[in-house]
Amino acid sequence: MAKKKVLLIPGDGIGKEVVSAAALVLAHFDDMLRISQAEGGFEYWQRTGRSLPCDAVRLVEDADGVLFGATGTPYQPPPGYESPILRLRKLVGGCANLRFCANPLTGVDILIVRECTEGMYGAEESEDHDGAISIVRTSIAATKAVAEKAWTCAQSRQAPVTIV
Repeated sequence: MAKKKVLLIPGDGIGKEVVSAAALVLAHFDDMLRISQAEGGFEYWQRTGRSLPCDAVRLVEDADGVLFGATGTPYQPPPGYESPILRLRKLVGGCANLRFCANPLTGVDILIVRECTEGMYGAEESEDHDGAISIVRTSIAATKAVAEKAWTCAQSRQAPVTIV
């Protein structure tokens, strides 16, 4: 059986800590995984002028799985800076975060499917006399894509769908 390819992108700050801890766990599956690493994030942007490496899309598409750590984005991002995770999601067509919550002792088995390229992720922020204001926009296309993903996941799990 061929080894599964896992790409680690540690990101910034705590992202580096979390991904390095995950890498220690993944190392125990060395016979099943081939792990590679790439940079990305605000610190990377400060050094290179890019939030992701030029070949990021190829690296992600070549991987069977990607672990992307947290990245820092300043409240007022400098001109030219774009969140690396949002950019990557848009480049590879990722539309949904899948969050599993299962507890066999209580029978809880929930999968939350959340849109991850628009909405709060793409909020336009400004300030008025009372403080910050966020304008949240979600397109019909993004809503349809995440609903289709949720439906597909529910069918494969033979589970009902609840839309909130």
